[in-house]
Amino acid sequence: MFGFKHISSTLIVAGLVASTASAQFNNAWVTFVKDTNRIQNPDGSVATHITTDTEEKDYAWGDVNNDGWTDVVVVRKNGWSQLPNKRVGYLMMNEYGKLVDRTAQYASDSDLPGDFGLMTPTAAREVALIDINNDGWLDMITAATNLTAGDPKSLTHPRVFRNKGVVNGVWQGFRHEDGRFPQLYPIGSTTPVGPRICGLAVGDVNGDGFADMYYADYDETEPGPVSIPENPAHDTNDRLLINDGAGNFVDSLETRMTTEMLFSTFGTHALIRDINGDGFPDIVKNTALNAATYDSVSYQNPLNPGTFNLFQKVTSATATPYHFDVADLNQDGRPDLVVGDDGQDHIKYNTGTDALGRATWSSNINWSYLSGSSDGGFPGTTVVADLNNDGWPDIVQSDVDVDLIGCNRMLKIMHNPGGVVGSNIVPRLEAQQSGSGGWKGAVGMLVSDLQGTWDCAVFDIDNDGDLDIVQGRCVGTTVWINQLNSAPTVTAYCFGDGTGTACPCANHSAVGDNEGCLNSFGNGARLSMSGSARVSADTFKMNGSRMPNSGPCLYFQGSTQMSAGNGIAFGDGKLCLTGTIIRLGVKFNTATGTSSYPVGADTKLSIAGVVNPGDTRTYQVWYRDAAAFCTAATYNLSNGVQAVWAP
Repeated sequence: MFGFKHISSTLIVAGLVASTASAQFNNAWVTFVKDTNRIQNPDGSVATHITTDTEEKDYAWGDVNNDGWTDVVVVRKNGWSQLPNKRVGYLMMNEYGKLVDRTAQYASDSDLPGDFGLMTPTAAREVALIDINNDGWLDMITAATNLTAGDPKSLTHPRVFRNKGVVNGVWQGFRHEDGRFPQLYPIGSTTPVGPRICGLAVGDVNGDGFADMYYADYDETEPGPVSIPENPAHDTNDRLLINDGAGNFVDSLETRMTTEMLFSTFGTHALIRDINGDGFPDIVKNTALNAATYDSVSYQNPLNPGTFNLFQKVTSATATPYHFDVADLNQDGRPDLVVGDDGQDHIKYNTGTDALGRATWSSNINWSYLSGSSDGGFPGTTVVADLNNDGWPDIVQSDVDVDLIGCNRMLKIMHNPGGVVGSNIVPRLEAQQSGSGGWKGAVGMLVSDLQGTWDCAVFDIDNDGDLDIVQGRCVGTTVWINQLNSAPTVTAYCFGDGTGTACPCANHSAVGDNEGCLNSFGNGARLSMSGSARVSADTFKMNGSRMPNSGPCLYFQGSTQMSAGNGIAFGDGKLCLTGTIIRLGVKFNTATGTSSYPVGADTKLSIAGVVNPGDTRTYQVWYRDAAAFCTAATYNLSNGVQAVWAP
């Protein structure tokens, strides 16, 4: 994107270094530790195809299988719009704090012949997780930057992946369903075209309870790494698509928003948020090329929900905004605009509403940099999140411009120091010392760790109550674990797949399924854990699945692993734990062979198991089988799980 915007903003950035602010050095407000063993293949080895990946990345995160652990999706393309630019995406399932590549297992299904879901290479630049059909399961939407002439709709339009939920207690993954997103046409035309999407927003705009979609398009000829002209007659501009209540999207064309609202030159980002506090979500977006360089808000008409009647350009004439996030930085109950600018990054504080119902905005409140550091210019994605749990949201800003070649700038972690509620708080870059030495932004992160970041996913990987970071860089993917809280360690072990002690009559389950020995239904029972094993905030829960329907089962606890984790033959399965045994509770399985402990009025695990901080406990499910098919016994067991409890 070597347009006028970048030439002018370079001149702005040049004058910033001399005006950097000074502040106290070595304010250790948050600490991160790099963990090189968090991203794994299903066999437990490091997933080097992800950890060494150099491509452009965009993340979305959420609990897609409802097991209490946050998962992450990454979509990829060749960086800086260079051709060929299509790449596959990855689904990393959070398995007790390890991010395991389960793309082939859970995200390769499609209703199109020859399509392999997330494993089909696309030029995807955006991904979102949201429940599109209100069935309680997060679905997935990816959106591509269409740069290859002649590509079919399935590669150029947003791809919708339905979450298939569970069958007999086992999560089924995602299925790409092409018909959920319509063929697009330019306004007033019947010529089918493909959009060029750089921003994707999801949220319910018309109040019917179903998630709608807005995308930000970029469409001008660019004299950058590749020059790919687009016929103005083929331009879709931005679009608002309405959910029909079944998870299918309908193009609203210009029936709900005006031409001005939908106009973009290079739409880099969009969000659906209630900006003016009237209870109706608005649409915030950025356009960032040539003369059209501004953030804007399109406000809903409360008298006709789902339509938009007021348009507001937020950014001042001298700014060159590129990316943004929306969050309440000063805790006054109003969402503020956090702007990553090609010139000076800044905050636009939301100070109230005017007579028309539009937000009133402060002047630009520039971010503060310690002596020896600077803004750096040309930001990437911006994510606002509270990294030190003090109630004041901080800022994580990537540094790679998706169309300006270069990985030499630095990821910025900006501390929100707090202050008077409603005041113009200035985020600041902390550092151990001036110059390039010592940590920058957060304790543990050096300049060499921060350079060249495409995007960051900021979420609690290890369920310890603080936010960790998955950092997608030009040289690979790094996981940073927040040290604010000590994390419980949870590990599944003692599988009935033929490893360790053999199942009693070679009734082995499949390798990688992480379950017990097969029962008379042909399944191996699986024990998984959800929630957090923290004594002070215990939400830990045992979840059994793939057992005989309606039969009884015993949830129980030990203090150590049996036979060094290999287990011993017991009934039709393997006993995986020993030591001090405590019967936690008897449950009856549902018709789909599932049950959990604790639920309802059940005693918490930490109390029922007499657990103290730092204690190691082992868990298993012992269940009644429907018939004797292996040994004379009519019972079997799940795999085992071990937890080291945190305070």
